[in-house]
Amino acid sequence: MPSLSVGSAQVLQQQQTIAPQQQYALRILRMSAQELLDEAELTAEENPLLETEPAPEQDAPGAEPALHEEAETVRAEDQDHLPEDHGPLENVYTSWTGSGSADGDETPAVERVAAAPTLRESLLAELGSLETRPVIRELVTCLIEELDDSGYLPGSIAEVAESLSSIVTASDADWAEALALLQTFDPPGVGATSPAEGLALQARRRVADGTADAATAELLVELLTNHLKQIASGDRKSLLAAARGDEKRLDAALAMLRTLNPHPASNYSSEVTQYIVADIIVREREGVWTAELNPSAQPGLRLSSVAQGMAVDESTPFGRYLAEAKRLISGIEARRTTLLRTAEFAVARQQEFFTKGRAALIPLTIGEAAGNLGLSDSTVSRAVSGKYFQCPSGTFELRSLFLLPSVQATDAEGMSALVTPARIRARIAELIAAESPDHRLSDQAITDRLRDEGFDIMRRTVAKYRDLEGIPSARLRGGR
Repeated sequence: MPSLSVGSAQVLQQQQTIAPQQQYALRILRMSAQELLDEAELTAEENPLLETEPAPEQDAPGAEPALHEEAETVRAEDQDHLPEDHGPLENVYTSWTGSGSADGDETPAVERVAAAPTLRESLLAELGSLETRPVIRELVTCLIEELDDSGYLPGSIAEVAESLSSIVTASDADWAEALALLQTFDPPGVGATSPAEGLALQARRRVADGTADAATAELLVELLTNHLKQIASGDRKSLLAAARGDEKRLDAALAMLRTLNPHPASNYSSEVTQYIVADIIVREREGVWTAELNPSAQPGLRLSSVAQGMAVDESTPFGRYLAEAKRLISGIEARRTTLLRTAEFAVARQQEFFTKGRAALIPLTIGEAAGNLGLSDSTVSRAVSGKYFQCPSGTFELRSLFLLPSVQATDAEGMSALVTPARIRARIAELIAAESPDHRLSDQAITDRLRDEGFDIMRRTVAKYRDLEGIPSARLRGGR
């Protein structure tokens, strides 16, 4: 059995020893503003020891803020009743450096009602129902995050493993095992690196399910693997030669091909309507752009007067209500503190963005922010993902203020030069503007074009820059 790498073992050990309060705080940190408001509302309805108050009206970024002294999320008189065993609230995450809680469950309590499951949600649910080694579970999760809208990986398993080497460390054998497990999931064909491989996986699945003849499926796999051009061109003579003159078996294989789906994930929703509530408002004060919390995005919660100073056994129903109330208030305050500190740091570094636009963004990494704030990279990543800030120019994801340093490009004469993210984003927009309406460019196709032009860039970076440009995926643009 392949041995677990040192890096993965360390992460798993940290995840197994994480305290329940930290697990909950991380779940709260991960939530968007709307999810947090829903969570707080639901918990307050079920917990008699929590009181709510209406969120104050949001001030426009260009207007003078009104005073909301009575709208503090956690009132000063409640501070003495918060849990005492976790130190300063802003340090509640500091001993956690992994990518999930001990049980991997960070889903907000309030589920999206009547929302069709996405491919990612479906695959993660299937993974959660299986018993497998922790490292394999972690690798399969990484592979799921890499899938495109059709359910395909952007490259070979070796290429994907290399692109994720800074996130997870594992052996080639573990990656191969993880891929093999993913390819057993539904829909059949998921986890392939091309439509041809996806179709081959579907053919093999039908044999395993007992719904297809093994010899017919074997021939189809052979044709898809070695004679794809002949299939596309309808070269029956060459295909018949590959079938060793067996016309009946060839016809059966081609008939099976017509029943397979070259886009395994086509029946899944890749986009879910989300309602954005900005956590942060960015304003200009005396020529300096500053970040502040949006009071309307902060749940108005406090311990009820009945619970003030109460000390009861947490094993009793009343004690469990009190512990839950304190835990939620503590988690909200920790989220507020971490989110505001992170936003203040990013806004201070990206001042010119708010006056000159995105072309003025300077390289800023999650690691740099984490080092300056005394937090882990993973904590800062959670703090900026799915959180939005509002400024006079519009509403943006907080993560958009973080850009990797300029990438290396090579010109036609072999001379290397640094290329700014703004230039790459502009080039991506140009390629998409010039694409054929009948053949939309996928993120992988754009990546290949950019690499041909000398840009050393990954597909996930292309997808990120495309999103920042406000351009939907190829499927949503009407591609075939």
